[in-house]
Amino acid sequence: MQFSIVIPTRNRATKLRHALRSALTQAFDDFEVVVSNNQSCDETEQVVLSQSDPRLLYVKAPRSMSMVDHWEFALNQARGEWVLFVCDDDALMPGALAFLAAAANKHPRIELIQYSVLNFVYDDGTALIGNYVDVPKKIPPCVRLADSKRTLHENFRRLGGDMPKFLNAAVNARLIARINQQYGRMFWDWAPDYASASLLLANTRQFAHTSPLMLWGDNLESYGAGSARNPAHLMSFFQQFETFQGELSHTPYPRLLTVQNCVYDTYCRMRELLGADFADLQVDPIRYRQILIEDCQRFVANGHASYEVQARQLEQDLANLRWQRLVNPIWAWQSLSDGVGDVSKQLWKSTLRRLKGTKTRNRMHFANICEAAAAIGERACPVTDADYDPISHKSAAA
Repeated sequence: MQFSIVIPTRNRATKLRHALRSALTQAFDDFEVVVSNNQSCDETEQVVLSQSDPRLLYVKAPRSMSMVDHWEFALNQARGEWVLFVCDDDALMPGALAFLAAAANKHPRIELIQYSVLNFVYDDGTALIGNYVDVPKKIPPCVRLADSKRTLHENFRRLGGDMPKFLNAAVNARLIARINQQYGRMFWDWAPDYASASLLLANTRQFAHTSPLMLWGDNLESYGAGSARNPAHLMSFFQQFETFQGELSHTPYPRLLTVQNCVYDTYCRMRELLGADFADLQVDPIRYRQILIEDCQRFVANGHASYEVQARQLEQDLANLRWQRLVNPIWAWQSLSDGVGDVSKQLWKSTLRRLKGTKTRNRMHFANICEAAAAIGERACPVTDADYDPISHKSAAA
């Protein structure tokens, strides 16, 4: 079996229906869909069992698990040569598996394929206008290779997330087995997607990166977008863990519970886990505090005024760090270089927009995420036969 599509779910039967449909309607033969139910109390089981499809494997967690442990349980059910996760509020584009298969055949030594994603905003109050996705006007179907270690270092430095996490990548079973053997598991607290990305990049030399193959659902129920606006929702995530004692363990702000502070704490834990070979992984302390200030300001804007105090403390710490960099010649040069780089990128993007004479993205409205994935997939995943060459954008016959 070439692919396993793993869908971990808990109490999201309505959204699960669309994620499951996007997986089962793939124009590809050799795959399975593993739906793992984390002790849901809604109609999740009925939604899954209503699909009489031999490619569907339905499993139930033996007990109510934390999200991290449930992801690990779900991963262990997969039997395919390649494994990809689809969250229950996301959707695969039609043709995604065929596109991934073509890329894997083109690069048989590659064990990790990251695909770009587009965000679908649900109509649940997440934004003023819902049921839309911003789509590039042109999506070239292409595959490029990237250096794993360089990507890991850059994402650590900028506290970034543009890297192959299990939620936006197909991972070869050989790589999964090596990581499980060396580290005991794939997913770790508190940000399991970032933890998996760290391990995947640390244990590969290169990975492939493709055009968009998936829509990520942006909604108030998710622990990402939802917790970025509501600290109570984030606290409900922490309450899943018996080991949580009210604070983080690797951050200078252990009681500041925001999404990005969880990412920072996870990064630090992964650096310890990876050992001496990756001891030079560092997060830029200035960017780290800038991101935390944005987290706090977002909470304040959504009615949680108590975070103003933390924001002011972070602004003071940020000012002190900037002063230290000014008086340190090495840090001052690095800050200047970063600033010039940022300005150059902005100028380059504005130049491109002027040359094109149009915006690079357009807003598209759909009734649900599955319809959006189907419509965009016609442009993003045009693979319909084995002759397609994803590297040169041409068919073998040409």
